[in-house]
Amino acid sequence: TDRHGNEFGMIHHPADHHYTVIVDCLPGGDEAVVRSEKDLYTADWGIYLADLGLASDIVGATVVVENIPATGLRLARLVEREMATAAPGLSAEFVRQSSVRMPSGRHRTLARLSITFRATTRERQKEPEEMAAELARRLPDLYGNLAGAGVDAQPMTAAEIVATAHRSYNPSTENDFEELDIAGQPHGVAWEDAGPGRARTEWGHYRHDGATSVVWEMAAPPESVFTDTVLKPLLAPHDDLPRKRLTLIYRPYSAGDAAKKVEKQHRDALHAINSRGAKISSAEAEKRLEITSQARKEMVSGAGQLRYSALLTITVADPGEVGNAAAVTESLAARARL
Repeated sequence: TDRHGNEFGMIHHPADHHYTVIVDCLPGGDEAVVRSEKDLYTADWGIYLADLGLASDIVGATVVVENIPATGLRLARLVEREMATAAPGLSAEFVRQSSVRMPSGRHRTLARLSITFRATTRERQKEPEEMAAELARRLPDLYGNLAGAGVDAQPMTAAEIVATAHRSYNPSTENDFEELDIAGQPHGVAWEDAGPGRARTEWGHYRHDGATSVVWEMAAPPESVFTDTVLKPLLAPHDDLPRKRLTLIYRPYSAGDAAKKVEKQHRDALHAINSRGAKISSAEAEKRLEITSQARKEMVSGAGQLRYSALLTITVADPGEVGNAAAVTESLAARARL
């Protein structure tokens, strides 16, 4: 339990002495947000990522945004709870039917952020309780600071982490987990059982518990200037992709290593321009020098340096649907300039 009284789950990786906590996020969306606020949200998210590099024990962070079919259970339960006992019969029936029909064919968008720490003392390496006490002190700042980027966040409990992992491998259990969560009852699934009951790796796809998944890795980021909406085609729900998950992986450099790396990249770019063999510098070399010069200026202004990658996962019910889903996915990636 953290110092704000919120329970949190912690995943221990004994071989690497790593510990991971996961935060459930509620992004506000951008439909009713003016341009100036979007710019502030984007800037604050950049500051958040830069601050991760200031802590020497943070190994990396992973952002997951996924779309899954809406069950409608929460809305139906809310309607039953809020319905006035004296409501006219026709009105009550209209509201009940609406609560069933409105989520039909819709998607839920879920988001979460995981942060992985390295145990830096012998006590924390040997005793997970020692690391839990340290994270209980630091965790509220990590999810509280997301408010500046327009994200409300709360740490996920161990039970929620297990349920999220298990329903991803076995989508048929989704309704069961949601019903138990609404009723406030424990699901009773242990972490050891969170994975698939049966799975098989095929060429080009992965079969697990009656579903089939395919994962794409980002080969290269957008080459030219891009805006804060560049990933929107991949993030938005799509009728042909009932289950879709975009994962962004960040591995920050420490502040000292980041400065050394930026300086080295700038020197290499200068060398490419000034090398004796090149009488006329190429446009690519000039562009590289411009980018590294800008990076140096941003580093002085407080920006961080990090490695990043992206994974896109789709899950379908039948292997025969993979071809169509793959075509749609690659079209969306092209629209996102990946």
